[in-house]
Amino acid sequence: MSLCCRALGCLLYQMCCLTHAFQGPNFLSVVMKIVEGDTPALPAAYSPDLNSVMRRMLQKQPTSRPTAAQILKSRFLEENMQKMKDRFVFVSSERGNSDAAAVAKHVDGGLPSLGPRPRLRFDSVLVDEGESERSGMS
Repeated sequence: MSLCCRALGCLLYQMCCLTHAFQGPNFLSVVMKIVEGDTPALPAAYSPDLNSVMRRMLQKQPTSRPTAAQILKSRFLEENMQKMKDRFVFVSSERGNSDAAAVAKHVDGGLPSLGPRPRLRFDSVLVDEGESERSGMS
């Protein structure tokens, strides 16, 4: 299971940094960085706790890496999963489904700052849902 967690650590790094955790001009140099290089860190914009979880996932020694269960039981993930659960529990109790309008209504601060195209797509989804509800097609 720790091999899977290493891959998950690489994915987490890539999602946060929008680049690979280990880079090189060819395959052999990438392998050498993985085997002998330093474990990368996330930019300072990310929390030290998230960085710690990611760095533990990228440990070179498989026995030093956490299992998926250990990661899920970490204080950082437990606290953040509880926050997400508390934030979105209204979806099932309010309307019985998780439509975009209900989610958007309850997200702190409204919608995130979206560019014109994503915002237009999101607005069209809300309009389409509203029209289908009025016509009884939901």
